[in-house]
Amino acid sequence: MSAFSSKTFKTDVYGFFRPHYPPQLFTALQDYHKGDHKLAIDSGCGPGEASFPLLRQLKFNKVIGTDLSQVMVEKATRTRKPEEIDSISFARCGASDLASVGVENESVDLMTAAQCVHWFDTDTWFDEVLRVLKPGGTLAYWCYVDPYFLGAPEANKVYENFTYGDKFLGPFWEQPGRSKIRGLYRDVNEAISKKKGFCDVQVVEFDPMHSTSQTALSLRKTVTLENYLGYASTWSSHHKWTEANPGVKPDILDVFAKELQTKVGWRLDTEIEIAWKTMYCFARKVVK
Repeated sequence: MSAFSSKTFKTDVYGFFRPHYPPQLFTALQDYHKGDHKLAIDSGCGPGEASFPLLRQLKFNKVIGTDLSQVMVEKATRTRKPEEIDSISFARCGASDLASVGVENESVDLMTAAQCVHWFDTDTWFDEVLRVLKPGGTLAYWCYVDPYFLGAPEANKVYENFTYGDKFLGPFWEQPGRSKIRGLYRDVNEAISKKKGFCDVQVVEFDPMHSTSQTALSLRKTVTLENYLGYASTWSSHHKWTEANPGVKPDILDVFAKELQTKVGWRLDTEIEIAWKTMYCFARKVVK
């Protein structure tokens, strides 16, 4: 996750253009969770997109967001409202090293990890989750990937080539993380289903290219092409490309826009509908 840890990574842009998790996801999590609402940990919290709903919607007494990126921690800390300072805090630490910020054995009611599990060593992370969760406590993680253009197959061909082609952003994705998230964490979901200590595992996937059914994590919005390119500027691959090509003009996103203009006829102010492939998993720590 070196791109997001970089001091030059634009956290304000990330928070503005990235999709926001819908309230119904947290309603589903609330319905699943059977434990107390005393302490929640949000691992890989980024600027706090999942952390704040745990406080504001699920009404946890205390929320701690952790992330390896200091710039993300600082952004999340600045986002707190004055009245929330005693209820939510953010700290720099790895997902498998919660002891370094004082998280004790079997002290956590709910653990979340949003759009970040592909950065983790899941074996050690599962062990850490089982260490800190109370018996009966909840683990929830989720992801989204590949914002497809709805009803625009030619644009999707351009997207696929630009995003994963060898001549464009393909070589700049950090692996194996990108492959894991493109696979909707199926290897992680299989592992947690077999991991002793977890039970009641629920996995829900959504692919907008093959289904119209909605889930608690359906992410769909209408944006201008200009805003879509703003979102693309938050991809780790674009950050890596920029670092590898300082000062190069045109920016690779301008190349992408030009290709869409040529093949699909879109301009920067063209409104387009996009939807992401998504997955969420809820699991419970076994009560012995």
